[in-house]
Amino acid sequence: MALTKVTTNLISDDAVTSSKLANDIAVATSFIAPVGTTAQRPSAAAGHFRYNSTTGKFEGYTDAWGDIGGGEATISISTMTGNSSATTLTLSATPPSENAIQVYFDGVYQHKDTFSFSGTTLTFDAAPATGVKVEAIVLLTVVGSITPADTSVTAAKLASNAVITAKIADDAITTAKIVDGAITAAKFASGAIGTASVADNAVTTAKIVDANVTTAKIADDAVTAAKIADDAIVAAAIADDAVTAAKIADNAVDIARLNVSDGSSGQALITDGSGTLSFATVGGLYNNWLVKTTAYTLVTGDQIVGNHASTAFTLTLPASPSAGAVVTVKNVGTATITIGRNSQKINSLVEDGELVTGASGTLVYVDSTIGWSVI
Repeated sequence: MALTKVTTNLISDDAVTSSKLANDIAVATSFIAPVGTTAQRPSAAAGHFRYNSTTGKFEGYTDAWGDIGGGEATISISTMTGNSSATTLTLSATPPSENAIQVYFDGVYQHKDTFSFSGTTLTFDAAPATGVKVEAIVLLTVVGSITPADTSVTAAKLASNAVITAKIADDAITTAKIVDGAITAAKFASGAIGTASVADNAVTTAKIVDANVTTAKIADDAVTAAKIADDAIVAAAIADDAVTAAKIADNAVDIARLNVSDGSSGQALITDGSGTLSFATVGGLYNNWLVKTTAYTLVTGDQIVGNHASTAFTLTLPASPSAGAVVTVKNVGTATITIGRNSQKINSLVEDGELVTGASGTLVYVDSTIGWSVI
């Protein structure tokens, strides 16, 4: 290679030697391009070429500095068979320009003025004849090293099968990244959700369909007392035939659960009609006979024998009696017994009664007008 002209003021006396020219400019080896940082870029003109030590890339200047690709070409091929009606072919890649497209009909090259393209759609001026094999080749350049900008890779640029499970980190999918309605029951494998995968407070009554929980789905020992809220079981929630004797353990119902004392031997459990239970001695209409020698307030059903030889005393009738209440008294002593009316009338009179020696009577409460009627 000959050097036709070198300006001496640009080259030092020892800058250009035959050995340097032999090593730097040789057809079969290589040459050294100017090297410098981005900050050292000269005031360039179109056609300048250099190696940027800041970016680690070769760059050139047209109307601005830019990377010079060092990659390889990749070829995309798309095919179809003509049917005399279809005028478009969807390409597998977007061509950078029309010059990057080569179209062949049955192996015969087609001139570029017979088709056009937009994105990945190739449109023919006339539909290929039926049976014609159409082949469209797109030449793409793969740059040696390109880091995509943060927002340059969009969903549209990802192939349908590009993201696979192996490419997703274990902690990459969080609840914030899952749309509320994205995960449906149809997307769960039969054994995907185990007990260990469900948080203690994750399943609430609002999340359980009314008919989903059946006895067949509940293990025999699954429901314990600790899992039942105090107010969870109400009468309306128990079927009429649900509780049978066989389902009640021998010691399941005890006195403590009835909230009453043990009572005494021979007594029976009674109710006041308002939810309060108690034990009481239960006989017939009357209580056992009692012998009294001093003042005493009777209760319904009492049978009293008064017996005092010298000192008078009072037997007071029951307070707030109900219709049909009954007491019987008999005076066998020599002292007079007063029958205290206890705010009620006796035989329609607002007066106490008296029992002399040997007298007796049965008093039945009728109502507030008559009070106690002596029979």
